[in-house]
Amino acid sequence: MTIEGVVILAGGTARRLGGISKPDLEVACRRLLDWQLDQVSRVAPEATVVVVAPPQVQVPAAVVRVLEDPPFGGPVAGFAAGLAALRRAGVTDGLIGLATCDAPLAPANYLGLVAALEPGLDGAAPTTAAEDGTFPQYALGVYRAGALGKILPENARNVSVKRTFSPAKLAFVPDVNRNCTDVDTWADVKTLEGLLKLH
Repeated sequence: MTIEGVVILAGGTARRLGGISKPDLEVACRRLLDWQLDQVSRVAPEATVVVVAPPQVQVPAAVVRVLEDPPFGGPVAGFAAGLAALRRAGVTDGLIGLATCDAPLAPANYLGLVAALEPGLDGAAPTTAAEDGTFPQYALGVYRAGALGKILPENARNVSVKRTFSPAKLAFVPDVNRNCTDVDTWADVKTLEGLLKLH
């Protein structure tokens, strides 16, 4: 199976970064969103891309833009809005990649996740190291389109990502190259700049 669609969350309040527009944050002279769109085009060049973002965030003409209604409904609401937009664009089968703009290198994991997706599984998600073991990065995973529709709740507003995705049958793949590194603080910006030099 191939990745037919990708949903990128590019909203939020970025409180720890002073309330800036996270997708527009420049790291190594480029916006976070642009870094991520490049990663997507490398691993899923034929995929329909949906960016869930407010109107002030500029997106390329070939990208579908959508926003959950009402806004600020949380990541699960954003993914639900993005999946609905993919369906309207004709993407109803195959695999769907999920992403968040503050982890711009995460799509580099997609091919490994696809390889781990055995029959009978709903999807595959990367894992990162945590104090108590490993942390599943559900919002950076790859899912079967039909399964994702069942995973996302009807009322997706302000619901937990973990509670939503943890019941799904998933493969887990360690993020050994730190592609899931995200930007929540200014210290994270410096870390990401170092990783981008390796790509």
